[in-house]
Amino acid sequence: MPYHRPSRTRRIAKWAGLVACAVIVASWYVSTRWMIAYADESTALGGGIDRHALLFCHGLFTGLDGWHVESAHGRRDMFLLPWAGSDGSAQGLIIPLWMLFVGSAGGTAWLWWRDRRPPPGDCQACGYDLTGNTSGVCPECGEAT
Repeated sequence: MPYHRPSRTRRIAKWAGLVACAVIVASWYVSTRWMIAYADESTALGGGIDRHALLFCHGLFTGLDGWHVESAHGRRDMFLLPWAGSDGSAQGLIIPLWMLFVGSAGGTAWLWWRDRRPPPGDCQACGYDLTGNTSGVCPECGEAT
């Protein structure tokens, strides 16, 4: 069974995973410098990135409507997942960017590893090293070379 090109869906998934990893790394870098958030005053819903985390919240950005950017200098890293304010007015979800990166990088690495080709000089069907083989047939699987 010779090497077959991966399906279109798998190729798209590999490249999409690679782009997602790059976006997560870029977001991590941006979050070390600035807090960027979007809030909708009418629904009190908001979200953004701040100190190595992705935020989704309700009631935290009161009084803000639209995009908000501020310096992240002096802010703490965020490592909590679900949280609620002590008075119950604000609640949300904090997802550390490293968790997103590990998940997407792991899946993407597996897809790239799964679709690797056997190196030149190896059987394209089973990967057996054919160095010195002059018969034209793989001794491992019987495939013609």
